[in-house]
Amino acid sequence: MSKFNSILFALFFLIAFQLKAQPPCDFTLTPPNGPYSITCTNTMVILNVAPASLSYTWTSLSDPPQNGTTVTFTNTGSYTVSASGTGCTSNSQTFAIVMNTIAPTTTVSPNSQAITCNSTSAVTFSGTCSNPTINMQHDWFSPINPPPFGPPIATSNNTLSILSGAVPPGVYTLQTTNLVTGCKTSKTVTVTSLSAFPTFAVGSTTDFSIGCVPLNSTTISIINALSTQTPPATCSYTFLAPSFTGVVTPSVVLGNNNSTVTTIPGTWTVIVQDNSNFCRSYLSIPILQNTVAPHVVANILTQTLTCYNPTLLATGSSTTQFTQVTWNVPSTPPTLSTPTVIVGDPANGPNTSTTSLTYANFTVVATNTNNACQSTSVMTINQNFKPPISSPTISIATPTAIYCKVSTAPVILTTGSSTTTSGGGPSAFVANPCWDGPSPQTTICGTSNYSCYVPGVYTLSVIDNYNGCPGSGTVNVLDRTQPPVLTNPVSTSTLDCAANQATLSMAITGTNTGGMRYLITNYPIGSSFSPTNAITITLNPDLSGTTSPSVAVSLLGTYIFVATNTLTGCNATGTVVVGAGGLNASFEANPSTGYAPLTVNFFNNTSSSFGTTSITTVWSYGNGNVKTVTTTAQTSETYLAPGSYTAMIIATKGSCVDTAFQVIKVDIPSKMEVPNVFTPNGDGSNDVFFLKVANLKEVTAIIHDRWGNKVYETTSTTGNIAWDGKNFAGAECSSGVYFYTIKATGKDDKEYEQKGNVSLFR
Repeated sequence: MSKFNSILFALFFLIAFQLKAQPPCDFTLTPPNGPYSITCTNTMVILNVAPASLSYTWTSLSDPPQNGTTVTFTNTGSYTVSASGTGCTSNSQTFAIVMNTIAPTTTVSPNSQAITCNSTSAVTFSGTCSNPTINMQHDWFSPINPPPFGPPIATSNNTLSILSGAVPPGVYTLQTTNLVTGCKTSKTVTVTSLSAFPTFAVGSTTDFSIGCVPLNSTTISIINALSTQTPPATCSYTFLAPSFTGVVTPSVVLGNNNSTVTTIPGTWTVIVQDNSNFCRSYLSIPILQNTVAPHVVANILTQTLTCYNPTLLATGSSTTQFTQVTWNVPSTPPTLSTPTVIVGDPANGPNTSTTSLTYANFTVVATNTNNACQSTSVMTINQNFKPPISSPTISIATPTAIYCKVSTAPVILTTGSSTTTSGGGPSAFVANPCWDGPSPQTTICGTSNYSCYVPGVYTLSVIDNYNGCPGSGTVNVLDRTQPPVLTNPVSTSTLDCAANQATLSMAITGTNTGGMRYLITNYPIGSSFSPTNAITITLNPDLSGTTSPSVAVSLLGTYIFVATNTLTGCNATGTVVVGAGGLNASFEANPSTGYAPLTVNFFNNTSSSFGTTSITTVWSYGNGNVKTVTTTAQTSETYLAPGSYTAMIIATKGSCVDTAFQVIKVDIPSKMEVPNVFTPNGDGSNDVFFLKVANLKEVTAIIHDRWGNKVYETTSTTGNIAWDGKNFAGAECSSGVYFYTIKATGKDDKEYEQKGNVSLFR
């Protein structure tokens, strides 16, 4: 045998062995033992197969194929169920479904009979079932309670006897039921009456139903009960509860109450009797028990309030008609008349908490307006407003404040080594960092750093990713954009006489953080500078110039400088005007007037722009004397003769020369001499009594005759007096000796007082 043939033989043997070893798929059909019937009671056949591990297919000639372990059939026929699966061969079972819905064949006799209200004999009806004859049930129904609701007045009896007055006239029904198939046949008989029956209607305060409190009772009332006799007779009434199971006979007592209140549901029998002929009218009244609670459901997005959803809309609804949906809430008032409620609104419940995880219970209430029955559903609301456990930290890099060079060197904020952790829950984490700053800074989220261009308070906000609750940290970025404050923004300097340099002062006042640089930007061409880097510009503009606030320059003119804070880049511009120095010659003479001989002290007040040093002064006193000095020390000169003298100085310093002048006035001293004779005879010689005086400023004279009579008195400020020899009356005084008293004051403040006599000759 070849090697190839050996392999084929082995494969054939293996396949044959496996096919022989697989059993058929075994399964069980439930319920077993067909055929299966569709009856008046069971309008469908439901079959199950097991085990569920197999695959099943149901087939017939009339129905399309079905799959599954449970199948429902509504048609008759022959069906096959096939099973297949792994490890077994296909297997099948066949069963039949038949129809068994034939109604019983019955007759009833007689078809009708007549009764009277006061008859004492019963009328009888009999029913017969010819097919089938076994497993049959016969039920009689009165006109008051006809089928299908009943209840029957006679059960399991094919014969009915009716006593006059026990039941009303009308159509009675015999219903025969096949107890096997549930199929029914109905026959009717008619009971007529030769008597007149009262008429009436019935009403109910709750539309013939009993619900929940407060609609759990109803009043059944007989309305418009009328006797049909002529003349009409009175009527009596009774109400038979559903619990009454006997036969109504004339022995049932009636009364005068035409209404009753009840909480009992079921079929009530209302009887009205004409008291003249004892005819009774019956009416069966079903009182329904409508205590079915309405459907209610509450819908809400989530039952946990968070910072993401601080309020939630809860909506109550019902699929039951005539239902009002309201809410019971943990607030005042506790009831909302709307089907919706805003959960989390303080008006509808407690304030939320950042520590508690329990919020409150809300109850949705559905009330059926027809039966007052209610259904409730309690909705437990939780909360989680826990913020992040600690605030985020913020680190500030260099520079630590807003400087004037912020456009190229902003303040950089970064999230520090924060210990912030979520407060929301085990699966939560801190997320979404957001930076906010003063206007016009914009809000930026999601980055770990932030550039600051304006001073103010900056906020780093984070949220708990679980509940959306925020946490924040702040940092105040200081304003360091104040320019240096110059002591004198506009100042002057002087290039003094005989000097070759002037000093520019660029000092600042107040406290200053950081170093200072002073750069002279505009200056007269050709000027020299010390230090020389005062005009040097470097690659870093903030480091241009010198660190010295004082710079010596060599030329007159305007110098503009920039003082820059090397830390902040802030600067201020100032101006120094260098002017030429001058020499001001000046002196003071004390006294400048007086009487010879007069000694005058001279004080040299000559000064240049920078003081009184290195000044040479030539004094010319105006009296021919000249003196040269190299200091501004005091000097003096004595004027011996009266006169007006012009004192002059010539001051020199370097190339500067100036002069000053002052007039010194020297007067003669005062004196007074009194003559002893005068001759007022009109000859033009010695006619007036004059004094010989010099520099008097006031003279007072009194003259008496020898008898003591005052003949003359005067006070003169002209420096002299003039008596013409006449008395006060203008008469000429006689010749003789007259006595005088003269007082005078010189312009040099010398006092004179002289007494004597003068001879008057004519």
